[in-house]
Amino acid sequence: QDDAQAALWLTKAADRGMLPAMLELAKWDLQPQHGNNVDGAIIWFKKAADLGDASAQAALGDIFSDQKLGRVDYAQAVTWYRMAADQGDRAGELGLGTQYLLGQGLPQDLGEARRWLTPAANQDHPYAEFLLAKMFEAGEGGPADGAAAARYYERAANYGIAEAQYRFGLLLASDRSNATSLISAYKWLVLAQPSVKESAATAQEVRKLLTPPQIAQAEREIDEWRSGHVQRQSDH
Repeated sequence: QDDAQAALWLTKAADRGMLPAMLELAKWDLQPQHGNNVDGAIIWFKKAADLGDASAQAALGDIFSDQKLGRVDYAQAVTWYRMAADQGDRAGELGLGTQYLLGQGLPQDLGEARRWLTPAANQDHPYAEFLLAKMFEAGEGGPADGAAAARYYERAANYGIAEAQYRFGLLLASDRSNATSLISAYKWLVLAQPSVKESAATAQEVRKLLTPPQIAQAEREIDEWRSGHVQRQSDH
């Protein structure tokens, strides 16, 4: 009954042109407890997008590019992502960059992918940081840049993206002569282990290169990161 009352008030507000109510109704419709009403969400997001709201435009891009939602239309996704990206919305920039990277809804263009992922990453979007790091490491869409790859991997790794933790660990482990790098490599490879199965074997190889005090230092850093990550998640 409370949900029904809330939905009624939100609908009345949205019908009067109140943008926040439109966005709340769209998000409401996508929630499992409210029936995963994708078509209803599209209606409200489109109303908000037509008012120029970049978050709604990016959300429509997400809906039309998500196979799980069953409304895939990559050309539409590109249109909405571009509208959001042109307003500097980081989700729109990520979406458009990803479409260029995958060649979905438009021809694949790695240069354009890098161009759009860069501002999203520089607005601290962790998945954009990860994708951009991979492109810098591989030299996709422009020159390879190991320092830039490491920088963006580290930012995504700190956010908790396991694949970034693994790849950053590999980069650090490549410098076998630097004890500080090896300690950090071991830290990130251990943190990646629950999600990246290859990480465990590499972590053990790096561990063999460390002294007991260095292992103890790495394990303290692992514990500190985990504690901080739990706190950051609770803050959100």
